[in-house]
Amino acid sequence: MKDFNELFFGVVTIVAGAFGWIVKNIKTDANDAHKRIDSLERRIVTSEQLENTLKPVRTDLTLIKEHLMNGCPKKK
Repeated sequence: MKDFNELFFGVVTIVAGAFGWIVKNIKTDANDAHKRIDSLERRIVTSEQLENTLKPVRTDLTLIKEHLMNGCPKKK
């Protein structure tokens, strides 16, 4: 019976270790994939594209700023 318990705990330990190793490798692979995707996304978006995207917003902000600096038109 003692040999059976030792064998059982040995097998359980090996299975648990293998399961932990598999989970660790899957998590590491997922993290590496996310890092690669992030680096690719950084290369895809250029500063020119960002500037073109922000032009309408800057135009609106300039218009609002000019309106506030000149004051609201007075009603007659």
